[in-house]
Amino acid sequence: MNTELFELACQAAILVTPKSSVGTLSEHRLHSAIKYYVQPDMEFHEVRVDGFICDAVREDGEVLEIQTGAFFPLRKKLERLLPSHPVTVIYPVVTEKRLLVTYEESGECSIRKSPKKATSYNAFAELYRIRDYISNENFHFRMISVTCDEHRLYLGTKDGRKPFQKPIKTERIPVSLVGDVCFYNMKELRSVLPADLPENFDTKILSDMAGISRDLAGITLRVTTELGITEVACVMGRRKIYRFCGD
Repeated sequence: MNTELFELACQAAILVTPKSSVGTLSEHRLHSAIKYYVQPDMEFHEVRVDGFICDAVREDGEVLEIQTGAFFPLRKKLERLLPSHPVTVIYPVVTEKRLLVTYEESGECSIRKSPKKATSYNAFAELYRIRDYISNENFHFRMISVTCDEHRLYLGTKDGRKPFQKPIKTERIPVSLVGDVCFYNMKELRSVLPADLPENFDTKILSDMAGISRDLAGITLRVTTELGITEVACVMGRRKIYRFCGD
């Protein structure tokens, strides 16, 4: 983890991100900062590889793909690239953010801390979308945890805002680097799970110990089972009991 490099990457993102991108690509600034962080040399940005424009490449040919949204759109690119190229999918995890809200007509502003916090477990929900590819030896995964300021611009005034009204512009701006972990061997994802899980466990036990929902616990175990980290030890009615492989 290089906090100094991350700060420089955030500054570079401000300089190169056109103002028109705000709202058009709602996470463009975050995406751009991460790109400069993982590959500071602009010469290796937006490179065409086997017919696809990739976010960045390393000098040794490794493809770097930054995905701030859902992973499903990566499927076609991974299918084409993985047979012949190492590909690292980079997932920014926003562990904390402030919401900075502005109303266009009145100019009213407010700042508050968002109650929503992402964790490493959110990555499993995205990995599940590309589960057909994550066992490939050329597939690597990197989680970069950050804090952000999320700027939202609404039409009208605060008092006139309608329920469930969506902002007309949104931009997430990275503030600080919290963590940076790369999994070149996907079985290393075992380290994300609680170290004190019992020998046999189910989604409820994982949910309780990890502090996540039952649904996310279920998706997490489907991904770890796909990777050979966990396996189904037995089935009790509709309840699956898991254990770590090799234990």
